[in-house]
Amino acid sequence: MWFRGSKLRYRQLFLLLWCFQNRQSPQTACLITGTSYTTVRRWYWRFRERLPASPPELSGIVEVDESFFGKQKYGHQTMVVGAIERDTRKLRLEVIPDRAQDTLELFLTGTVARNSLLLTDAHAGYHDLEFYGFTHERCNHSNGHFGPTNMIENMWGVMKRHLRKLYGCVPTTRLEFMLHERMARQNSPWLFTSPQNYLKATVCSGLVD
Repeated sequence: MWFRGSKLRYRQLFLLLWCFQNRQSPQTACLITGTSYTTVRRWYWRFRERLPASPPELSGIVEVDESFFGKQKYGHQTMVVGAIERDTRKLRLEVIPDRAQDTLELFLTGTVARNSLLLTDAHAGYHDLEFYGFTHERCNHSNGHFGPTNMIENMWGVMKRHLRKLYGCVPTTRLEFMLHERMARQNSPWLFTSPQNYLKATVCSGLVD
């Protein structure tokens, strides 16, 4: 298995995986497993990195929004765009360099099936989505109109609260792996129901360094 060669006992590894699956903070995981904070963080990253990729194509009614991660005053702010399928809650997330129209259109045309209904804010980058075969409805956040994108807005809040619980902040380092974890939890929840399910999906995916 990919954790072969680790100096930790298998019981500790299983407990670390259980803590990761159940969103336990590193401090709590240290107490449960009898390992150091550094060890817990290192293994949490390894568990994220080996999550199988299964990004779905979204369809139907899809809410779309962007959010900043990190703090602007420290110069470490990163922008992420997200799309969530309203009926199934399937999710796609991606780091983007800006909110330019070309950037947002590239994400949506590669993520959402044509003929879907897209619900977005009134940002100019979303103005020509009908050209690609989408049906499009806008809401103006500046006027306090959030209803059509409430699900994706709530997802940002839940994700950032979880990151603050883990790290005391919303980190931007290796953010792609954290986004991948969030998508996996939402799109493939069975991976997090037991250590056995996770290991079956990642077995033979490489040895530990």
